[in-house]
Amino acid sequence: MLKTTLTATVTATAILALAAPLAQAQTEWKTVGDWIIVVDEDAGNGCQMHKQYEDGLLLEFGLLPKRDGGYFAAYSEDWTFIEEGKEAPVSFLFDGIEFTGESEGYISDPWYGGFVFTNNPELIYDFAKKTEMTVTAGANDPVTLSLDGTLKGVEELIACQAAQN
Repeated sequence: MLKTTLTATVTATAILALAAPLAQAQTEWKTVGDWIIVVDEDAGNGCQMHKQYEDGLLLEFGLLPKRDGGYFAAYSEDWTFIEEGKEAPVSFLFDGIEFTGESEGYISDPWYGGFVFTNNPELIYDFAKKTEMTVTAGANDPVTLSLDGTLKGVEELIACQAAQN
């Protein structure tokens, strides 16, 4: 298994600016399948995509042009064990390729979750090309998510960001 470490330094201010479905200053760009793509003014006109799964889990990926990177985030109303601002180890597994790093807890009623910043360009390509992703946060049970339709969503996410630059 190939293992890659994510860069994961995030400030409390950045947390507020990154949570796409939770942020205030957004303009919807386009919907591609189940993925909703928005432009977030609070994140330097970074484009973000999010999808809510049937079990209530919200998965998000965004581009942060001011930071030359992007992030993954996952939120659930049921993850009440999350502590605001607390770092925890996290891994994202894509068909044998594992990205590891530290996530930072974020709570915005009713959502509990965390996210990981990355400046690793491989991550977006692995995210887009795979059909499922397994997320493991700390000692919690792994969660496997379908990524069906994600490649088309990421292609539009990139087009969205190109139009902002």
